[in-house]
Amino acid sequence: MHPSVLETIKGKSGGALFGLTPSFNNYVLFYNKDLFEQYGVPFPKNKMTWDEVLDLTERFPSEDQGDNRIYGFAFGANTSTISVLNEIAGTLGLGFADSDLTKITFQTNGWKQAVELLVRAMNSKAFYKSSDSAPGGLSGNVNDFLTSHLFVSKRAAMTIDSYFLISKLQLSQSVLKDSALTNWDVVTVPVDPQNPDLSSKVTVSQIISIHAKTANTRAAWEFVKFINGDEFAKLKSRSTNELLSRSNYMTERDGHSLQSFYMLRSAENKFRTDLNRLPADFYSLFNAALEQEINEVLAKQKSRDDALKSIEARSQEALVKSKAVPPAK
Repeated sequence: MHPSVLETIKGKSGGALFGLTPSFNNYVLFYNKDLFEQYGVPFPKNKMTWDEVLDLTERFPSEDQGDNRIYGFAFGANTSTISVLNEIAGTLGLGFADSDLTKITFQTNGWKQAVELLVRAMNSKAFYKSSDSAPGGLSGNVNDFLTSHLFVSKRAAMTIDSYFLISKLQLSQSVLKDSALTNWDVVTVPVDPQNPDLSSKVTVSQIISIHAKTANTRAAWEFVKFINGDEFAKLKSRSTNELLSRSNYMTERDGHSLQSFYMLRSAENKFRTDLNRLPADFYSLFNAALEQEINEVLAKQKSRDDALKSIEARSQEALVKSKAVPPAK
């Protein structure tokens, strides 16, 4: 069983292993080899930093090309300022709340770096934002659905997506025919240069465990062994939209190597963890503060450091309101 899967499961239970899973999901950076060759840009490589990804992004055209506009990078149709910051913060392993959930901190070197990367991305005309118009529509038509995806429709040179995107690319071949994207490849998601072997993008959707009070311990163990064993992995490898925990049964798909999906070890997404630990009322207040302050930086109305100072103060105030925490001294 792949180490990243075991680490992810243990991370959900304080380091203990209370179950196993036959499959998991992970994200990689997909790239369109034809577009890279067309514009003379070197192919991406495994374990790039966000700066390196943006370097490649900015080598693609930045001028308006009308309906045929090409982007160097696109996350998807909903590429908001906050969603991009979440991605960068996850890569850099940034959290913001202390262990007692009483103090918020944003004035750190890590967050300064994250905001710098965000500003660079959002100011690049080759980086797709939600404010840019996208092709296609929401008619429910499969053709429209596929053409609205900038990477699938060959209008973005790079994207970060899960293993399931391969199924969409396969579907596009039957729907879009000769115009479908077939010459693509993958590398790992961007990494923190201080921790180049880690990724916070590994997720597990199901964990199979044995109830402590089961009356059928032997049968339960046999079931767990089968579901997580070689025989089931062989069967599952023929028709699955998730990655197999037993990586030796999933080395390639349609001639594309899957090595990059298995290359990085699992790490906690501290930003997401902190959000999940805090009261529900905190999120809306926090999100509004974050978006307003970052947008002021993008508009050059406020410096990076002043924005982080305001985010920290406003987030602390939101925490006090949502959790009745005594004001920090």
